[in-house]
Amino acid sequence: MSHRERGSIVTRILTWLLSAALLGTIVVLILVVASPKRSEGLTEFFLLGAEGRAVDYPVELRPGQTGMVMVTIVNREGEDIAYTLQIISGGTTPKSIGPLLLGSGERWQQEVDFTVEEAGLREEVSFVLYRDQQSSPYRVLFLILKVTGAESPLGLP
Repeated sequence: MSHRERGSIVTRILTWLLSAALLGTIVVLILVVASPKRSEGLTEFFLLGAEGRAVDYPVELRPGQTGMVMVTIVNREGEDIAYTLQIISGGTTPKSIGPLLLGSGERWQQEVDFTVEEAGLREEVSFVLYRDQQSSPYRVLFLILKVTGAESPLGLP
């Protein structure tokens, strides 16, 4: 076999291997693009202030005064979920809402009030979301409030 014939065979083998690799790459690329991506589920959980906007949250209250926020839960888990919401603020018994059964893609939105009894510059109000009666919190949001003085009998500061 001459040097020229060996070179021709090697060229054909390399061309065949390169073509097979290119074809395999194209097949894998088509499979990756065509297969649906299963994303991990999630729950949207957020607070809105006055008028249902992401501004004007309560920032300052007096002891015993009621604050209000709009709480929103959106189930994007891909299955029905039972949620329970607890509102916890210093010096008060936790307020519980639920169970709230939401189907996949369903939304629950409601104004929720809370009261802070203790004065302080950084009083925390926690909004704790539980999923399917689990004992550990699934999501937690909180507001930090300035709670000043006591209510005067005349309503003056």
